[in-house]
Amino acid sequence: MDDFYAARSSTSPPPPWSNFAPPFSSNARVRTTATVDSKRISSSDNLDGWMIGGGAERLITDHISARLEYRYSDLGEGPSKFDRHQILVGAAYRF
Repeated sequence: MDDFYAARSSTSPPPPWSNFAPPFSSNARVRTTATVDSKRISSSDNLDGWMIGGGAERLITDHISARLEYRYSDLGEGPSKFDRHQILVGAAYRF
């Protein structure tokens, strides 16, 4: 998979915790390569679908936060259907 595009929305409860949930629209560019009878075959496609997930972000200091997020994506239909589960861990520095 080359590219993955998503946006995120959030709620703003009082610090130090913040809960957020990614929105429902998702897109991915998928490239497939196979070798059949010593011939290399490649194809690529953009898949649109939906995504759902959630997570939490914790303020560690006034400028540093850490987050944990889960995402489930369901992309494409028919023979090109693709789904995935992701667990993401992150850190941010706020100026």
